Amino acid sequence: MQAVIAFCHFCESHGPRVIFTTQPLRSLPFGEGPSDAQDWPNESSLSYIANNLPVSEVDYPELLKGVAKDRETRCTACTSIGDRIAYLSADKRTQTTFVSSQVSFDDGVLDKVKYACLRSLTIEVGTSTDKKIKPPPKPGTETPSTSNTKGTERDGNVFFGDAQHGYTMSLTFRLDDSRARGFLRLYSLIVVSSQMQFILNNHDSLLAHLVHMKNRLQRGASRIFQQEMAGEGSTTDSVRPENAPRANMMPQGWFRRRMNVEPSRDLRTIVGDENVWKSLHRQMLWTLRSESLRLFDGALEGLPTQDMLVIGELEADRVAELSLGSVNEHEKTLDQLENLRRIASELEEMKDDSLDRLLYHTITGGQIVIVGNSRSSIRAFLLALSNLLPIGCLRVNSGASQYAHPAKYNLLGLPKGTEIPEWADCIVIQMEGEDSSIESESLEGICLSMIRRPSSPLPIPLPSLLIRYKQLVVDEGVTENVLEATIRSTRDQWLAKTKILFQLMRQPTQYNVNKMLISSRASSRDRDVLFFWIEGLSKAYRSLSCPSSPR
Repeated sequence: MQAVIAFCHFCESHGPRVIFTTQPLRSLPFGEGPSDAQDWPNESSLSYIANNLPVSEVDYPELLKGVAKDRETRCTACTSIGDRIAYLSADKRTQTTFVSSQVSFDDGVLDKVKYACLRSLTIEVGTSTDKKIKPPPKPGTETPSTSNTKGTERDGNVFFGDAQHGYTMSLTFRLDDSRARGFLRLYSLIVVSSQMQFILNNHDSLLAHLVHMKNRLQRGASRIFQQEMAGEGSTTDSVRPENAPRANMMPQGWFRRRMNVEPSRDLRTIVGDENVWKSLHRQMLWTLRSESLRLFDGALEGLPTQDMLVIGELEADRVAELSLGSVNEHEKTLDQLENLRRIASELEEMKDDSLDRLLYHTITGGQIVIVGNSRSSIRAFLLALSNLLPIGCLRVNSGASQYAHPAKYNLLGLPKGTEIPEWADCIVIQMEGEDSSIESESLEGICLSMIRRPSSPLPIPLPSLLIRYKQLVVDEGVTENVLEATIRSTRDQWLAKTKILFQLMRQPTQYNVNKMLISSRASSRDRDVLFFWIEGLSKAYRSLSCPSSPR
C-alpha cells in the first residue's frame, strides 16, 4: 500500500464511519486507462476528470478472494455504494488498477483507515484552509467575537500518525444540510499511507486535490440547502440557520419536529448528485495516480531476459497455450511443478529408465506425445514438462487431432486411438484414469504408462542438466517454492551457457566443438542439450549478436 484515500462521515446515529475508500491494486488485469490525460488537474479540469475517466462497476466478490468484510452497523447516511459493488478503473501507464469500495479489501489497510477516520473526526484539530485573513481591530473599538457560529473552528487539514497505525493527512469539513442538527454534517477526506515521506513530500499537492474535492461538494450542498430553505421559508415553526446554535443547546428531541431532523440522509441527496460516488472515485484515483507518477522510481534491472524477448515475439495463441501472462502465474507454476513431481514419482516406480528417457527427450528437443481422453489432463502434463525448458524451445499443442512432425511440435497431445507413424522417433505416454467430463489441472490419481520409446539407447554419461533436474524432482524434501526457484535458476544458468556457445560459433575463427563447450562451462555430454537450446534463443538476440566476419 503506497497510499489510499478515504471519505469519512460522522454519522449522527453510528458515529465515525468510513464510507468510501479508493486504493491501488497491482494484481488485477489491466485495461485501458487514463494514460493520455493531464497529470495535474486544477479546479477547471477537475470537472472533466469527474465525468470522463472510464469507470467499470463490478460485483464485489469477483474482485479478490478473501476480501475484508464490513461488519459495522450502518444507516443510509453512512453507506455509500454498499458492500456488493465496487468501482474499478485501470491505468495502463502506471500498470495499476484503482478500486473504490465502501471498505478496503485488505484487513490491515481497513484497520488503519478506520483508526485514521476516528481521529480525524473526533480528537484532531485541523488548520483552516481558508486563506482570508481579517485585519486586526482598530484601537478603541470593541474586539469582535472569535467564536465560530457554524462550529467549523476545528475544520481544516492536519497530519498525524505513527509507524504502527500509518500516517494520515486529514481534511475535515462540513456540508450544509437543512435536515441536520445545526444545519451541518461533518465529513473528512483522509490520505493514509505507511510511508511518512510520501505524504510529507506531496503534502501541498495532496492538499490541493482534497480542497478541490471539498469545494465541489460544498458548492453542491449549499445549492441544495438554499433551495430547501427557500421552500420552507413560509413555515413559521421552522428553525432558521442563525438560531441553530441555540437549538443545539436544548434537550435532545426538543426541536426535532420543528427542525425536521433526518439523520439518515445520504450524500447523494445532500449535494444533489446521483453520481457523486463515481465522481469521487475518479477524483481520488487521479490524486493517487498523479503522486505515483511524480515519485516514480525507475528500477534498472538490466537487459530483458531471453524469456521476456521470446514472449514479445510469440503469437497470441501460443501465449495462451502456455498460460503466460496470467494474473496468478506464480501459483500456476507451483501447481505445474506439483504435477511434475507426480510424473517423476510414477515413472521412477517403474524401475527402468522411463524417467531418464523422458527428461533426456525433453531437454534435447525430442518429441513427447501424450495420449488420453481428457485434454485438460494432457495439457497439465505438457505444461509440467514445459518448466524444464526455455520458452523459446517450447512448441506445444495439447489439443491436436492428428499427429504432427517433431519439427512442428515437440510437446504434443493426442486423443486415444490416434495413429502415430512408425518412423516417428518419439516417446508416447498413455494416461489412464482421467475423467474427460471434468476440467482439472491436477494429475492426482492418473496412471501413466510409456507405451513407446526411441530405439536408440541413452548416452553414457548422461547430460549434467538431466542429472540436476532428476535430483530436484525426485527429492521430496524440497518444497514447491524452493523447487520453482531452483529450476528457474538452473534453467537461466544453462541458457547463459547456450548464449556463450552461440557467440563462439559465430566467430570467424574455427574452434573445436569440445573447446567451445569447455569455454561455455559445459562438456561433450551436454552437446545435444546446448545445441537444442540455441534454437530457443530469441530473434532479437540473434540479430543483435556479433556476426562472423566474412573471409
